[in-house]
Amino acid sequence: MKSVGLKIDGRWFKQLSIGILAGSMMIVALCSIVFIGGGVSFQINQSFNSSILLNSFYLFFVGAFMEELLHRGFLFQRLIDGLGFWTAQLLIATVFAVGHWTNPGMEGVGQVIGSLDLFVGSLLFGLAYYKTKSLALPVGLHLGWNWCMGNVFGFNVSGHSATGILTPQLNDMPSWFTGGNFGLESSAISVLIGIFALVIMWRWSGMNEGRALAAS
Repeated sequence: MKSVGLKIDGRWFKQLSIGILAGSMMIVALCSIVFIGGGVSFQINQSFNSSILLNSFYLFFVGAFMEELLHRGFLFQRLIDGLGFWTAQLLIATVFAVGHWTNPGMEGVGQVIGSLDLFVGSLLFGLAYYKTKSLALPVGLHLGWNWCMGNVFGFNVSGHSATGILTPQLNDMPSWFTGGNFGLESSAISVLIGIFALVIMWRWSGMNEGRALAAS
């Protein structure tokens, strides 16, 4: 298990926590832009309680952990060894995006934007693994993104409904801006934030590793 990035120690939990915080901050930025742009309004969910928050955190953790183990675990790492990092990234990102095509709300323009967002997200998670050689950071990013989007702001997560501290009400604006029924992941703003995060992740580990990545 250690060889696929599951060496559970203090460093692993530190990276997990950083990932949760970073993923959550990405959602805060995304929601803020859509809110300021007039795409959504919010109300406090009076029926929400702490048990829902904790239970949902656990469920989102299990989901993020399993998805990252599947997409950034043994198969991804062997593809890196055999085909090089970027080829492995593109293959797994395609599988990751296509795997969500049957989700609710995946239709029309939303399917195009949502698929692109998921593709970029997969590249971010893959790069997070490659920079740390651990699944902790990608699991944390994935968890923070989903949990904050669903159980803080109340948006659908990849088309699936979630109960949040807030209840969003989409305003009469294009779905490419608000994300529509699929959720914020099919908003063009989400794609831009994902690309920005991808650039930050690339620069985070230094130029020497960046040159090694480019060479592969």
